[in-house]
Amino acid sequence: TSVDEVLELLALDAFGLIAQPDHSNVFAVGFSLFNMIGQVITLAGVILLSGFLSNIFGKRNVFLICLALTAFFTALFFVVDSTNISTIFIINCLKSLAYAPTIPLLWAMMGDVADHSEWVNHRRATGFVFAGVVFALKAGLGIGGAICGAIVDSFGFVSNTVQTENAIFGIRLTSSVIPAITFFVGVIALFFYPISKKLNEHIQDDLAKRRLEKENKELLLNKTRLEATLEDALLGKVDKLEKPEKTEKPEEKKTDRKTVYRLADNFYF
Repeated sequence: TSVDEVLELLALDAFGLIAQPDHSNVFAVGFSLFNMIGQVITLAGVILLSGFLSNIFGKRNVFLICLALTAFFTALFFVVDSTNISTIFIINCLKSLAYAPTIPLLWAMMGDVADHSEWVNHRRATGFVFAGVVFALKAGLGIGGAICGAIVDSFGFVSNTVQTENAIFGIRLTSSVIPAITFFVGVIALFFYPISKKLNEHIQDDLAKRRLEKENKELLLNKTRLEATLEDALLGKVDKLEKPEKTEKPEEKKTDRKTVYRLADNFYF
């Protein structure tokens, strides 16, 4: 075995893509490959499609269509036979590609919401908007996970055992129909999202004008203050810096020659 082959085996093993001789981990290997392919396609879609599509059709329209397609492809998992592996992988690729643009657009639309809030209320609240959305995301992840766990539990799911037909049905629901329903709820909500591409461009132009006017007002105010200060200085109303007073050295007493002789005589005699 060459060094290259060893490195390839180590790389595959690191990603869980090597099946054991007894085929005990075939499901795990297949699931790892399933997720890796989906993630690679999602990454490519984020890079290549998000900005391109949103610049043409607008963030809201792209988000709405892509989320609707994601819901559709997710729901298809329920009707595909479990033995049709190739179709399952194809659907996963399509779902990942459809979902990819929504990932960066979600965060970009948060900024648009902050701008819309400033445009309406004349007050910037970016931190408040982002904090609220992130809190909703975290809460949704927690609540959604709890709901899925409760659903599969209600169908008789027991971990580390062979699942019953009823439990398998519950697993299929939580991996297809139920998430598709939540995606469709998001699609419906987007119909009430008011910030279209045209409105967003208008908001950006209006905010730019407001900020420019604010800067001009500040410059004018500073100029007025400076002129007033100069005028006061010319009129003598501004206190001048006090200069330190010159300290005159005490005059040295001059002693004449006769006085020196007299002092010397008194000292010696």
